[in-house]
Amino acid sequence: MIKVLIIDDEEDFCDVVKANLEIDPEYKVFYSISGESGLYSAEQKNPDVILLDITMPEMDGFEVMRKLKENNKTANIPIIMLTATGDTMYRKIAKMLKSAVYLCKPIETLVLKGEIEKLLRDK
Repeated sequence: MIKVLIIDDEEDFCDVVKANLEIDPEYKVFYSISGESGLYSAEQKNPDVILLDITMPEMDGFEVMRKLKENNKTANIPIIMLTATGDTMYRKIAKMLKSAVYLCKPIETLVLKGEIEKLLRDK
């Protein structure tokens, strides 16, 4: 079972990704629609991988990622940055913060599954 946590303020996007990934019975997907609730969920649910949006209100994805990496319980969870912004500055910051992968929305399910499974194989 591959447990995926999505942290993204767009609930419709979370629902679509969850439905598409869970077509495969090997996937179990949870989501949080704020950075704060995402941090809590990451600690409680211990996902195999986190899909993290960058542009969220109150706490952006970079701050969430910093906090995840500072917490011993969540520091080693691979993070895929999923964002509508292909900005090169965002890519550099994500790399500096040790994001495993940076993908732009919209993303095809097969590509996303491929990245998740590659990350978990290489872990």
